[in-house]
Amino acid sequence: MITALLVFGVLVAIVIIALAIGASLPREHVATVKARYAANPAAVWAVIGNPLAASSWRKDVKKIETLPDRDGNKTWKEHSSSGAVTFVLTESIAERRMVTRIGDDSLPFGGQWEFDLQPTGTGSELTISEHGFVKPAFFRLMARFVFGYTGAMEAYLTALGAKLGERVSPTIVAAGH
Repeated sequence: MITALLVFGVLVAIVIIALAIGASLPREHVATVKARYAANPAAVWAVIGNPLAASSWRKDVKKIETLPDRDGNKTWKEHSSSGAVTFVLTESIAERRMVTRIGDDSLPFGGQWEFDLQPTGTGSELTISEHGFVKPAFFRLMARFVFGYTGAMEAYLTALGAKLGERVSPTIVAAGH
C-alpha cells in the first residue's frame, strides 16, 4: 500500500512539474524554415498559390472544403488525420508572398504562416515563418520539448519538392523561441 501511494505521489509530482514548466514557457513563438528549389518562382507559385489544391500533393491533407470568404479573403478547411483546421488567406502577392492564418479561435493553438518566395539564379527559395501560439500549458511543454515547432513546415517544404519532382532538405532558420 505504501509503495502504491509513493508511486501515485511521484506521478502527481511529475504532472505538477510538467504543468509548471509548460506554464512558464511563452505562449507565442516564431519559427522559420526554408528550402531551395531548382524550379523558378513561377513554377513554385503555381503549386503553393492555390491552397485549395493542396490535398493533391500534401499527403497529410486528406480533403479540403471550400468555405465562404471572410472579409473578402479566401477561406477553407483542411481535413487531416489530426483533425480539421480552418484557414484564411490574408495576403497574396503572386510569385512573391502569401500569408495564411488559422481561422478557428476554439483550437488550443493558432497563428499564421508567412510564405516568402525569392528567386535564386534560375531557381527559387521558399521561406515559411510561423507566428504561432499554444494555449494550454501542457501543450506548450509538448510543442517545445517533444514535437518541436518546425515539423509541419518541414513536411510542407518537402512535399512541395516532391510535387515539383525534386528532393529537398529544408533548413531550420529559427526553432520557435
